[in-house]
Amino acid sequence: MATLAVPYNLDALPWTTSTCYDFLGRYVLMRSTSAEFMRQVHQLLRSFSVCQTPVEPELTFSFVIASPLSEVHNQFGHAVYRNRDLINFAKDPWYLFRLMEWQLDIFLSESVQNHLLLHAGAVSRAGAGIILPGLSGSGKSSLTLALLLQDCAYLSDELAVIDPVTAKLRAFPKPFSLKNPLIFPSLVYSAKTWFGLELASKPEQNNNQIRQAVWYVHPDDLKTQAVETGTVPVCYIIFPRYDPAARPQLQPLSQTQAMRKLLENVVNFSQLGQGGLQLLGQLTAAAESFTLTVNGPEATAQFITQILFHDSA
Repeated sequence: MATLAVPYNLDALPWTTSTCYDFLGRYVLMRSTSAEFMRQVHQLLRSFSVCQTPVEPELTFSFVIASPLSEVHNQFGHAVYRNRDLINFAKDPWYLFRLMEWQLDIFLSESVQNHLLLHAGAVSRAGAGIILPGLSGSGKSSLTLALLLQDCAYLSDELAVIDPVTAKLRAFPKPFSLKNPLIFPSLVYSAKTWFGLELASKPEQNNNQIRQAVWYVHPDDLKTQAVETGTVPVCYIIFPRYDPAARPQLQPLSQTQAMRKLLENVVNFSQLGQGGLQLLGQLTAAAESFTLTVNGPEATAQFITQILFHDSA
């Protein structure tokens, strides 16, 4: 489908609904030809502020949905545009959200100057912030979700946001994105919760789709009042590394080691320059830093809360 040469004519399409969101002070308009698709988008983004007065958006995402929503019935199929540029076509509507998410991350990394952005999960508990920096595949998203279920509050599963003045964490409450929700069997079959491919009644028969797909869920659909509403100091910096054959283990890091590893996960360093480097030094001086071996998210989350917050086993 992506090889089709003729895109949609955006000016000729009926945009049934649109919403302008405030992402860290950047205004992003999202519109769609499908009210149902935009309802799903807003369910996932509902913790972000919506612009109450007309503003000029800095970025516009246009979602073109073939009818009916779940199928492709014309020569193009579903599509998403960044401003007037076609990002890609898609067979499944959930993939449009994923394409948008990637482009939004790029936009924020290139434009946000008033916060430090880290590629990291982030939670808090008892007023203590925990950030989990790591690349894709490190297990940070599933571990963040597991910590949410261990009485932590949610800040983000992918983009930790630090105020450079106070050095405190604030929420960037994007939805969870999981490549394999089956690791949380108690949650996976809640039909109103997940946005993605329909999960098979027998998961083993759907493994190929599960390996390729991503499922989205808003944290408040997993736990009441899940999102942290205030700012919290960064007390722990934990770098997860997935190893299914190992037991959960925390290894302390020196400030120099932690700063070097944290620098590798800064998303918008070019926007902050020397001030960003000073902030990293401030964070790593104030927080305890560790590497963490992750073998399974729920067992590892229990291990972390036992060590850091003295939970009973």
